[in-house]
Amino acid sequence: MVLCVSWYRSRDLAAASFNGLSASYSNTGYMGIPLCALALGQDGLAPAIISTFIVFVMFALATVLIEVGMLSHKKPHEVVISVLKSLCTNPLLIAPVAGLLWSASEFQMYGPLSQVIAFLAAAATPCALVSIGLFLTQKSDAVPAQAWGISFAKLIIQPAIAWCIASLILELPTLWVNAIVILSALPTGTGPFMLAQYYKADGSVISRVVFITTMGSLLTLSLFLWGNSRI
Repeated sequence: MVLCVSWYRSRDLAAASFNGLSASYSNTGYMGIPLCALALGQDGLAPAIISTFIVFVMFALATVLIEVGMLSHKKPHEVVISVLKSLCTNPLLIAPVAGLLWSASEFQMYGPLSQVIAFLAAAATPCALVSIGLFLTQKSDAVPAQAWGISFAKLIIQPAIAWCIASLILELPTLWVNAIVILSALPTGTGPFMLAQYYKADGSVISRVVFITTMGSLLTLSLFLWGNSRI
């Protein structure tokens, strides 16, 4: 929905793709899995883990749309080649696939190399948060209003739609419905911001969405969990 509205207003598919990803990308890795385990028990881990794979699919779709938007002036076959090249070389897409393949194998990584990778992995999120903080210091008159709209879609509209689909249409078990709503109501993760940095795009809107949704989710998630505990 945010993707369509943003594209209708700006006719910029790349920018609309970043906005759409910001309004749908949940921080499942750092918040979703432990929160589902805490609120729903071990049975809540299954939907949380599945959601991490959905995030990968969202990244791939966003990459395709961004490439198409940025290369709209080129010939169709050139766009297709560029999209395929980007999908095969984007580290944000390669890393999850490589990690999945490695974990499925029986190979063991060389100890010192594994330690270095662990250090780099631990530094990734703090570095992204520092970069987001730097963008938050930039002043803009248009950015805050847009960021508030995307944040409202992320924290309110997306969970409401998720509940309608999971409960009314698919009629899933209560545990799965609760898990889906929790995962949908999570704040925006740093992934869209890192993707914007990869494409050297403006991250002002995304950085504010991450901040607003993180603060706002403290209220929305708390209310949902409190209300659910009383049922």
